[in-house]
Amino acid sequence: MRKQLLFLFVCFVTLPVIIIYSVATIIFNRKADENLTNIYSNDIKSIASIAENYFSESLDLTMYPLLENNLYKYLITPSDHENFADITTQAATILNSSPYVFGGNRGVVIQKKDGNQIDTHSNYLTSGRITEQQIEEATRLDGKCYWEYTTNKSAPQFFITRLMKQKTNLQVPLGYIRVSISSLELRNKIQNSMLDKNSYYFIMDSTDNMLLSTNSNQNYDTVLCQYNFAALQQLAESRQNTVLDNQCFISAYKIENTPYLIGSIHVSGMLNSTKNTLTNILTVTALLTAFFFALLALIFSNRIVRPIQELSHKMDSISNENFSVRADVRGHDEIAMLATQFNKMSERLEYLYRQVYMQEIELKQSQLLALQSQINPHFLYNTMDTIYWMSKTGDTEGIGHIVSNMSSLLRLTFTPNGNNTGTLAEELEHLNHYVAIQQIRYGDSVNFELHYKEEFQKENVLRFLLQPLVENALVHGLKDCPKETIIVKIYRQDQCLIYRVMNTGTPLDLQLIPALLDSPKTEQKGFALKNIDRRLKLKYGDEYGLKYMIEGTYNIFEIQQPIFW
Repeated sequence: MRKQLLFLFVCFVTLPVIIIYSVATIIFNRKADENLTNIYSNDIKSIASIAENYFSESLDLTMYPLLENNLYKYLITPSDHENFADITTQAATILNSSPYVFGGNRGVVIQKKDGNQIDTHSNYLTSGRITEQQIEEATRLDGKCYWEYTTNKSAPQFFITRLMKQKTNLQVPLGYIRVSISSLELRNKIQNSMLDKNSYYFIMDSTDNMLLSTNSNQNYDTVLCQYNFAALQQLAESRQNTVLDNQCFISAYKIENTPYLIGSIHVSGMLNSTKNTLTNILTVTALLTAFFFALLALIFSNRIVRPIQELSHKMDSISNENFSVRADVRGHDEIAMLATQFNKMSERLEYLYRQVYMQEIELKQSQLLALQSQINPHFLYNTMDTIYWMSKTGDTEGIGHIVSNMSSLLRLTFTPNGNNTGTLAEELEHLNHYVAIQQIRYGDSVNFELHYKEEFQKENVLRFLLQPLVENALVHGLKDCPKETIIVKIYRQDQCLIYRVMNTGTPLDLQLIPALLDSPKTEQKGFALKNIDRRLKLKYGDEYGLKYMIEGTYNIFEIQQPIFW
């Protein structure tokens, strides 16, 4: 059968395909530039949306003081008011913990009409007072944004300055807000989304100033000198957004809600080899394969097509996660060999699905439960109650510390992350925020000690294991004791990293813990310990898990993780 197929292929397929290939190559090359124009048109729109989102977040930040009660209260309160210092402290805390500031490299300055100001004290963007020119321009624009750009090589940045008015009376100005936006971060975002490394992207303002570019190339500068802002704006308003000029594709797009325009240059000569490769692949693979199997289907339909169709139906079953399907093996030819390999593949897929994939799903579900258990309602209630009584006593500094740590703890806990693992440094940061809150709550009643080597911080570990262990030690250790000591030791033994959490206080019930770990119920009692034990065994194997013991006056919980994973 192999000789017959080879003969038919040479006689009835090769010659027609050569002819069709030649015709298809001509057609493809004629259409290539049109297709590339569409690709670059879509690409500049995609890149522009990145810039629009980046600037949009900054524009939202200019309205934030009018929407956030503490910041608005700061703006409307006279500077000689008796509580103005406390109001300023609260406003500064809120500003520094704003999610808009965390979203990117942004610095913020809020300045009242009397000159009093607060800012984020950003160490990567310039802060300081709002300049007279910015105040004059923002006043002239009467609430609209005044845009600027600085060319400082160490920290090039955009500025947005806006006049803020009283919400109930738009005739009364309250002050000004200036947002500094990192140009370097925006360039990095664009570079990470570039179509290819040889592409050139830039942002230009209405005075033809080049504000941002992804790379420097004399060839690009030569092409770009023929286009000013007006010409690029006209191109941006065209239907296609892209034009082929002197072997270069020029694209432009207006960045919404800003006075800027984004453009790109792609040298078509760089893609000639790709076009030739695509011509070969598309023409030879598609036409040759289709024509080849069409001829064979007429002659060998019973021998080849029908068994393959049966295999195709069974593969559809596999795509629907029915891995128990098997093919019928008839004879000893190539089709029979294919059916045999198919059966081996389906058996292997069934095994992987049951043994690996389902365990991975269970692991992810366990991680979600672990995340949900990190900040439980009881912990939140006690923390909020502490903040309430601190506010009664006027301890604004303590309130600022506890709110700041709570904000950071919540941000680390609920930040979207599809990975089950992270660095030990991230785990320690999460723990430190939690410990800081507990020390404010319990004061001298609890003594925390943490011992580890700095070199361990880069190790990759399973996330959210350390804080639940410390929380368990704190809650149960203080149950019947007025004072407690909690010691956390992190050390390496062979190829494992070991967490060892020791606490004084109420002794462990060594007979109750195994029952809690083995219980299939999901009640809150013992949930954190069960969750930790299950996640370790799912990730590393049944030989890993939670260990517990009593040594002298210390209750000890210990876990270990292989660090070569």
